Amino acid sequence: MKDQDLQVITTLTLLTQLQLSACDLYNIDPLAKSVNIKGIKIRNLVSLQYLDVSNNHLKNVDRLSLFYNLKELYIGRNEIKNISKLAKLVRLQLLDVNTNYGYEDKYPDFLGGLEKLTQLNIIDNYTPYKLEVIKKFKNRIINGSLQISNHYKLRNLKFISSFNLQKLTIHKCQIQNLSLAQSVTEKYSSVTELNIVFCDIQDLDALEFKDVKILNLEGNKLKTIRNFCILQHLETFNISKNKFSDISFMQSSPLTTFNAQHNTIKDTSVLTSLPKLKELFLSINEDRYDYIDLNPLLHLCQLTKLHIADCGAFNIEILRPLTNLEELNISGCTNMGTYRLENQQKLIVLNLSNIKDSNVKFDFLKQFKCLKELNLSNNRGLDISNLPAQLTKLTIVNTAFRHISNIQDIYKLENLQYFDFHHINKINLSPISQMCRLKHLNLSKCEINSIQDLKDLTNLEELDISFNLVKIDTEIDYFIQSINISVIYLFKSLVKLNLSNSNINNLQAIKQLVNLKELELNENYRIEITPLQYLTQLTKLGLKDCQIQNIQALMPLHNLEQLNLQKNLIIDISPLKQMTKLKILSVASNQIFNFKAIQHLANFDEFSIENQQHFDQQTKRDIYKGNAEQAIYTSVNIFREIGIKRKNQKQIYLTIKHRVEQMFLKQNMNNASFMRNASFFFQQTIVDSQ
Repeated sequence: MKDQDLQVITTLTLLTQLQLSACDLYNIDPLAKSVNIKGIKIRNLVSLQYLDVSNNHLKNVDRLSLFYNLKELYIGRNEIKNISKLAKLVRLQLLDVNTNYGYEDKYPDFLGGLEKLTQLNIIDNYTPYKLEVIKKFKNRIINGSLQISNHYKLRNLKFISSFNLQKLTIHKCQIQNLSLAQSVTEKYSSVTELNIVFCDIQDLDALEFKDVKILNLEGNKLKTIRNFCILQHLETFNISKNKFSDISFMQSSPLTTFNAQHNTIKDTSVLTSLPKLKELFLSINEDRYDYIDLNPLLHLCQLTKLHIADCGAFNIEILRPLTNLEELNISGCTNMGTYRLENQQKLIVLNLSNIKDSNVKFDFLKQFKCLKELNLSNNRGLDISNLPAQLTKLTIVNTAFRHISNIQDIYKLENLQYFDFHHINKINLSPISQMCRLKHLNLSKCEINSIQDLKDLTNLEELDISFNLVKIDTEIDYFIQSINISVIYLFKSLVKLNLSNSNINNLQAIKQLVNLKELELNENYRIEITPLQYLTQLTKLGLKDCQIQNIQALMPLHNLEQLNLQKNLIIDISPLKQMTKLKILSVASNQIFNFKAIQHLANFDEFSIENQQHFDQQTKRDIYKGNAEQAIYTSVNIFREIGIKRKNQKQIYLTIKHRVEQMFLKQNMNNASFMRNASFFFQQTIVDSQ
């Protein structure tokens, strides 16, 4: 969007809401310009209450202070260094400044003066804030929310103990002390929704948040929760991906939703004391020694959702009383009964993939008149001719047997919008060609050599035809046939496209797909990437292992957030210097000598540059000479060169240290002195770099 486009907007003086997200903006000053009519200065857009200028290239938002009626302001995903001038926006109720990579304020004191501010989003601003400053909100946030993510130096939450928050989200913050209150008597009672996820918490006391209704503790290291019985208002409880084996502490809880997936729970008898439970997720709770006990399910007649995938063998008869089920997942289980789900007529979503029973038949599926989504992957000898006609989503990934009988009638599923059919041998596309309502289609690993039959599926938004390599044998040798994608330009609605490992080298057909957001082209050797310059809306691009030397064509792709260029022949990465939105970048295993072009792009979520031929060779020479200090210095010098300041800096250095050690061990297994010196020097390098 150009300046003159913004000036047109300024004529709409009664405008109250304006959305300018992802418009490739570098400057918003024209929005704030005043006009002079007969000596009277009129500020345009004076009525504006909602403004979203997120996901652009803005570095300065000082002029936004003129919009004094703003109540909601979104300026995240830019390159803003200072927002102190926004102190004039005293009517602000919501401020979103997440992910501003150029941010310099430790934390702006002025926020305490925004008396009406109730929601603040500071996710992914990588400078370690002095978050204590926002204590000034403590008496002003009523029923508000606070989100903090990726603050790797956040050590405890006591500084927000006096906030009147309703929702608190802490994500990947490596918290060491979870105490939310200054003392046991000072309860953190205002919070009704608490999300503390992937923070490696090992101990938790429910006394801290006795009035919480939603508690999400996914991805920690918890084994139990002290004083859980005090949570008499708890309705939704998520402890997935923890270390729970005993959940008896939940006795008589008022829960309606419980998620305990990815634990090692065996005894579920406590579930019989949870009569209000409506949604239960217990998938992947088994080990080599024992299966989870599912018999208590007999007593949970109010259940509407049940996920017990990969929970081993059980008697399907226990499902008979559960007549209110609308969603059921028994994927990967072994059926030890003959019940055919006759009582589950309300089912809308059903997952029967990978059923470990060779005698199971699926002809009973036609009885379900409400069924919309069905997964039948990895089942032997499927006959899908009698599936319910009202299906909108069908998944049949047959990696185990790669054969389905009778696909000719699939076109009768005229309401189907999602069709995942990958890993089926030499599928006939003719029946699929009539399914014009399809939006998502996955035909990966189906040994197809052309998508000509799909030319009428113009409503497609997601298409995966990756790994379709057809081997053609000749009398002398064989060759790999490229898949024909000449008609792909017809799919104007495509947002996601995967063409990886399909022996494609000409991309002229896709340059008209201007709505593409995600494109995977990995492992297509000798591919010509020049047409990619037209796909300026791309946010994710995969070009791993494509033997690319020149990436000049990528220069216009300013909206990229994820870029994979691993295993190529790249020397010059200067075309990446304007990609300020990048969060994930991999240029590992190339021939890059100079990284200064991306010096200002140092704040990534993930950043991989290892295995550069020049640096590896130099490191090996240092190792051979027994020079521990120089070997590690050579490896880490690349990060010093680009001035990297990242939340996972230490993890990167540890990866380098491990690599140097492995390279050394190949040269000399007995030089313990070298290893000690290397370890000492490495630790000092970390200290010096922070």
